[in-house]
Amino acid sequence: MDRRDFMKYGIVAVVGAAFMSPLEAMADTVYFGKVKDAEKPAYVVYDTIKTSSKYHSQLPEKNHPDYNKILAKRDDSVNEAIRDVAKEKGYDVVVEKEDPKINGYLDINPTVIEKIKENEK
Repeated sequence: MDRRDFMKYGIVAVVGAAFMSPLEAMADTVYFGKVKDAEKPAYVVYDTIKTSSKYHSQLPEKNHPDYNKILAKRDDSVNEAIRDVAKEKGYDVVVEKEDPKINGYLDINPTVIEKIKENEK
């Protein structure tokens, strides 16, 4: 990549970021809702809650033919629990902890873990 290409892509990135709100530009991991104008935000730590899924303990080695199928079941179960809790408790948005950090957001990990176990019975 020569210098002109670098400048071209750099300018496109800066212009694109200028049209996003600051929170949207920073938010990499949003599990439910939209960050913009969130009045009742919450957060989870995905690496913590995913281990509570029964599918997590069933994951074979990565090169096993069933790995992706079981991984998808685990992720679907966890994401469904996040959505269920958000809707039941009235949260506008659920993000990964500190991605972005939103003032006043609440930890809903314990509630989501309970919901995962309830849904997977």
